[in-house]
Amino acid sequence: MATVLLAGGGTAGHVEPALALAEELRSRGHCVLLLGTATGAESTLVPARGFELLLIDKVVLPRGMSTELLTLVPRVQRAIATVRRYITERSVDVVVGFGGYVALPAYLAARGKLPYVVFSYDSKVGVANRIGAGGTRWRASAQPGGLANASVTGVPLRMSLVSLDRSANRKPAADYFGLDSQLPTLLVFGGSLGAQRLNRTLVSSAAYIRSMGWQVLHIAGRRNVEDLAASVAVGAGEGPAWVTLPYVDRMDYAYSIADFILSRSGAMTCAELACVGVPAALVPYAVGNGEQEANAAPLVASGGHLLILDRDLTEERLIERVGVVMREPSTLRAMTIAAQSYARSGHIRDGASRLADLVEQAERGAR
Repeated sequence: MATVLLAGGGTAGHVEPALALAEELRSRGHCVLLLGTATGAESTLVPARGFELLLIDKVVLPRGMSTELLTLVPRVQRAIATVRRYITERSVDVVVGFGGYVALPAYLAARGKLPYVVFSYDSKVGVANRIGAGGTRWRASAQPGGLANASVTGVPLRMSLVSLDRSANRKPAADYFGLDSQLPTLLVFGGSLGAQRLNRTLVSSAAYIRSMGWQVLHIAGRRNVEDLAASVAVGAGEGPAWVTLPYVDRMDYAYSIADFILSRSGAMTCAELACVGVPAALVPYAVGNGEQEANAAPLVASGGHLLILDRDLTEERLIERVGVVMREPSTLRAMTIAAQSYARSGHIRDGASRLADLVEQAERGAR
């Protein structure tokens, strides 16, 4: 059996697919190690799932000209040296990268020494994956039209979502969060770090949402202390339940209780929505290369999801777009049917297995 080093860190959106692949590889008898930093989501998620985390220094690639460019090369070189030491000491056979600042030093450390696999989530490929793809023939993409000359594997998803029975889990999910299983529920989250614009627009719209008889599960993000406090204060008022949490590991329960979702449209979020079939209003994060808007496009085209641009997200706009779903049960039913139909439309659900197959091919090809 092989020793596989998975490089994916920063947000849960980078870590969760790596962990889904890790669990699949471990079930096949491989030794799996994960590479990350002490400050990313991986620092807690990886040990909690029973995997060993190997640490490197955080090396963020500047998006433009800045003073950080002056120190970039030596910092990358130090990170590469650390990864090469891990590869030697732990007898690593193959490396898998999931993009981002953790993956780049892993790609460069493996180049010319052992096989490595580049996995890309987004329809617009990031800098680290573009650099990494130039040195390997083992490439995987979550969707067609992403990384060039890549096998389309879909996104590795945790089994609790792939096999999710939302109806059967609704009552246990309501009990878990302290919600009422009979009331419609709005789930709001902005990724593992939260999203200030979503948080604050939600809180300013609280009176309207509660007047519609909807309860709220708000995952505000660990870093947004002020937003957490404001949302908790709303929850103390009169009306349907309003539960505020910094982070939720049981997203299977969150999706089970949700009737409608307000969220960002990161690649991982969109893959999960496509799998579980819950309608949503998607608000793409405006920073970057337009990846999140591109991620949202097929979901919006399905008819089960709405698009609200970040610059347009105000209390008035939220009430206008999401309010119609709350006011008109027929609209919610139609969107739910469309979202569920999209989830059943041949969407790739075995991404972890497909990517594990490619990893094993890469390892065998190096023998």
